[in-house]
Amino acid sequence: MMDCSSATITGVFYLVFSRDWFTIYLINIIMSVSALVLAFICPESPRWLLYNGRTDEAIEAINYIAKFNGSSEKIPLDATFEESL
Repeated sequence: MMDCSSATITGVFYLVFSRDWFTIYLINIIMSVSALVLAFICPESPRWLLYNGRTDEAIEAINYIAKFNGSSEKIPLDATFEESL
């Protein structure tokens, strides 16, 4: 699951700082797995969804984020958005 940058960091850590590479390797694995899990939990960016014409999904994402932040207010699904510069 490690990407190229994690492997590079592990190699540099091994050569420069310590011969005990397992610690940094374990940290990289934990970070990679947590990024994978968060990719499925976090919603798409509402701005990206609006830009691509997926208004209903953008409103659902905004309402999800608001609920996660403790707000009880919701945007109705029939809301319209205006483009601004």
